[in-house]
Amino acid sequence: MKHLDQELDLLAAQFSKELATSEQQLMALGAAHLPTSDLLRLQGKYSERIESYSLWQRRFLNLAMWSPALLVAGALLFWIGSLKLALLVLSAFPVSLLLAGWGIYSLYNNYGTLNQHEEWLDAIEEELRKRNMDKKKRG
Repeated sequence: MKHLDQELDLLAAQFSKELATSEQQLMALGAAHLPTSDLLRLQGKYSERIESYSLWQRRFLNLAMWSPALLVAGALLFWIGSLKLALLVLSAFPVSLLLAGWGIYSLYNNYGTLNQHEEWLDAIEEELRKRNMDKKKRG
């Protein structure tokens, strides 16, 4: 069992090294100089990253939209006379606002990386399309 774990760790390290090399080649040479298997691997990787970015963007924007609702709910509870519940809801407002602000700020800082990944993904998909068309023409 221990031997199998070592082999898996070695394989994962080798895969990570190959992927990093493929990324460096993609940045330096472009998609036309990479083998199709590397392009397909990178396509999946960049698609996942873009999807993950979109998921977190939706989550933080959802959180930001709930912040004013917490403020209104706390004010209504305070007006009704339920002070303990109002304080509980109002104490959640700054926390949700800070989390949403931090999340949106971090997404903003990573926006350049997202654009680069989208450009690489477009280049990879275009190159795969060209190769597919060439393959269809040949036979």
